[in-house]
Amino acid sequence: MSQTLIIYESKYGLSEAIARDLGRILGPARVCRARDLSDLEAADIAAREETSATGAGGCGAAARRAQFVVIVTPVYRHEPDEHVMAFARAHREWLCARNVALVCVGLATSPGAVGAYLRPLTELLGDCVAWTGGLGGRVAMDWLDAGDRADIEQAPDLRAHRGLSALDAYSAEQVAEAALAIKAVRDSFASPAPPEEVRRRIDDFLAAHNTCTLCTGAAGHVRATPIEYLYRDGELYLISEGGEKFAHLLVNPHVSVAVYDPYQGMDKLAGLQLLGRAEVVPEGAESYLRALGWRGMDPEAVAAMPFTLNLIRVHVERAELLWSGFADLGYDRRQVYEFPPPPDMHGA
Repeated sequence: MSQTLIIYESKYGLSEAIARDLGRILGPARVCRARDLSDLEAADIAAREETSATGAGGCGAAARRAQFVVIVTPVYRHEPDEHVMAFARAHREWLCARNVALVCVGLATSPGAVGAYLRPLTELLGDCVAWTGGLGGRVAMDWLDAGDRADIEQAPDLRAHRGLSALDAYSAEQVAEAALAIKAVRDSFASPAPPEEVRRRIDDFLAAHNTCTLCTGAAGHVRATPIEYLYRDGELYLISEGGEKFAHLLVNPHVSVAVYDPYQGMDKLAGLQLLGRAEVVPEGAESYLRALGWRGMDPEAVAAMPFTLNLIRVHVERAELLWSGFADLGYDRRQVYEFPPPPDMHGA
């Protein structure tokens, strides 16, 4: 599983908060201040753990193991932070042995502004850069030192805001979207197993289990339901007496499903996350009767019950299998498989 190092600088705290949010989404990750790493020689970054009292404990070890680096820099006077630039210059060779994402935090987030803000870093790192983006910042005038306050007040593009006590372009949604975009780029560099091998492992894992957690949601409500399932060729079949999950499925067919082994140690991880589209199969439909047969249930006996048994069919669209055994085969422990598009789910 790829380990990520988030390197940041922050004068007023927002860039640090953003870096830590990115670290949680991109985990396993370590978040480290650039100036704490900049005192390390390149050989130290590559070979030893830093345990100084500066707060960099663990950062040297994280740098040694990191396969992907995210640099989060605030924008001051239209330039990346000086400590970020100093780190990048001192350790360009180390950075370019990895893949790097660059994130700037500022009040302007248009593509042109982001490109200009990050240009010193993109020109320095060149082809090492796998992703760039900008996130909205936040400035309260009473935070600022005299120099920064004067810059804000004199900026031509901010003159219309001079009467405001705060300038706020921050968006949590924007941070989440950027993190997921960076994650997709990072994961593209993982060591993939052959798709047919991944599919076989997924099919075997689902066949070896019979209980999942079905997650549904709609209109601000979410639910996680432990429920038995049957698996057949990319589809899950779940029989239920009813419940709140059907209110969600009525308006939102998108579901997530988790199947996993009990935790027995980091060398024995086995868990599967599925994304798919659910359909409530009409009672008496061919696939409804077929699913009852797979469960050994007599359709006539089911029809005579005092309540209806409902069938949910989930076509699996995407699967993430975390299995320690992949590492023994020379692959990343987390593998993703995209299932083929489903046939028409209605009727049959």
